[in-house]
Amino acid sequence: MPQRRSTEVRPADDTPVMRQFRSAKEQHPDALVFFRMGDFYELFYDDAVIASRALELTLTSRNKNSADEIPMAGLPHHAASGYVQRLLEQGFKVAICEQMADPKTVKGIVPREVVRVVSPGLTYDDNGLTPGQNHWVVALGELTFAALDFTTGELLAATVESREALLAELVRFDPKEIVLEPEVGQDLVGAIATLRPRTSRRIAARAFADELPGLDSVVAAAEAETIQPSVAARAAAAALVAVLRT
Repeated sequence: MPQRRSTEVRPADDTPVMRQFRSAKEQHPDALVFFRMGDFYELFYDDAVIASRALELTLTSRNKNSADEIPMAGLPHHAASGYVQRLLEQGFKVAICEQMADPKTVKGIVPREVVRVVSPGLTYDDNGLTPGQNHWVVALGELTFAALDFTTGELLAATVESREALLAELVRFDPKEIVLEPEVGQDLVGAIATLRPRTSRRIAARAFADELPGLDSVVAAAEAETIQPSVAARAAAAALVAVLRT
C-alpha cells in the first residue's frame, strides 16, 4: 500500500484558492486531491510530489524561489480519466474537487467542492473495467467476509469457521481493494499482506457493526439471500455499502 505523507500547511500562502484546497484536503486527508482550476486539475504540496512520480508529471511550484514555495503539478481536465485510473492501479485514492460555477459568471472566488472520491476498488469510468471480469471489493473481519462488485451490484456476505477459510475466500474473489475492520489483529493483517501484497488495503473508519443502520435501505430483497442472517455477516456487508457512499 503506498505510504502517504502529511500535507504541510503554509500559513503565509493564505490565498482564497489555497484555503479552498486545504479545506478539501482536510476532508480527504488520505486521498490525492485533484483541484480544478480552469481547464486543469492541480495538485499541491505532497500530493503534487507523489502524483508527479506516479504519473511522470512535471513538478513545478507556487511562489517559486521564495520561502513559501509550494510544490504543484497539473494535468488537463479532459485527460483526467486516464491519470486517475493509473493512480488507482497503483493503490492510491483520489478526490475530485470541481468548480461549482462558471468562472465567467462569478465575482470573486469560484466555489469548489469535492464531488467524487474514488479508491482502487471503485472505477472512475468504464475505461477502468475489463469486459467479463468482476471488480470486487471485500471487507474482512476476524472470521467475517463480505464482497461487493460495484459494477454489477452483487453483494455477498458470510461468516467462516477458520482463518484458513477466510484467506481462501480472499484468494477466490481476487479483490481490487480490501477493507479491514478496525479491530482485526496484526497477525491477520500480516497474513493478508503476504497473500495479497499489491492489493490496496484500508482500515474502515468505524466498526462494521456501526454501519448496520445503512444496510437495509440499499439491499434489495432479491439480494438478501446472498447475505447470511448473522449480525457479523450483515455488518461486513454494511461496511462495504458505507464505502460506496464515501
